[in-house]
Amino acid sequence: MPQHRVNRGMGGSKVLDRPSNIIVMCSFMNELIERDAEAARLAIHYGWKLRQSQTPEKEEFFDMSTRKWYLPDNEYHRLPTEPPERAWT
Repeated sequence: MPQHRVNRGMGGSKVLDRPSNIIVMCSFMNELIERDAEAARLAIHYGWKLRQSQTPEKEEFFDMSTRKWYLPDNEYHRLPTEPPERAWT
């Protein structure tokens, strides 16, 4: 299920429908992030959810399947990157 990293809001701008702002996750996790504060905190930490002021192309995300951090672009690529300073050890 696609998850917007920066929320579009109800009927919000489609400019946020770009590859760097969308990740795919299971529907259970998608719903959990939206309704549970602890899950939302983890989603922010891992770059799955971003604040309105953040730019998706400049924010890393953690891929649980590869256990690596990536920086997405808008050409449907993701570049491996070092963990951000916020990363837990």
